[in-house]
This record gives sequence, structure tokens and C-alpha cells, in this order.
Amino acid sequence: MKIELLYFEGCPYYQTALRNLEQVLEEEKIGIPVDMVRIESQEQALRNRFVGSPTVKCSPPTSLRLPPTPAFPPSFKKLLS
Repeated sequence: MKIELLYFEGCPYYQTALRNLEQVLEEEKIGIPVDMVRIESQEQALRNRFVGSPTVKCSPPTSLRLPPTPAFPPSFKKLLS
């Protein structure tokens, strides 16, 4: 399993998300490191299916049934300009 936390520089929430994620992984005794992925361009965001900061991705997908991911927000382009 691979776990990634995607974020953009300046995101005020990614560090809290990382702490929470690491706490859950520790509580559940899941010894997998979290790979940090800083999104630096719109192309990278599209390639990684990044919909907002922070985004947590698991590969292969977990068995949790999560709501569908919303479409890529057009306002994100302004953040990367």
C-alpha cells in the first residue's frame, strides 16, 4: 500500500492533516510512511487528480466507500499562476 498527502505550498492545513493521518496509521498499527507530494503546476495537479489541499491518496484504494471526487476546481489555476 502507498499513502500520499498532496498539498500546495502555503496550504494552512496540510501539516494538521499529516499529523492526523500519522496518528491514525499509528493507532491502527499500519507501518507505512506517508509520501509528501507538493503540487507545483496545473499539469501536475491534473496528473495526480488533485482536487484541493490537502488531498490524501491511497494505492490501492482502501475498502472505504467515499463520496465521488468533485471535478477539478477551475479556481486552482489562479493559485498556481
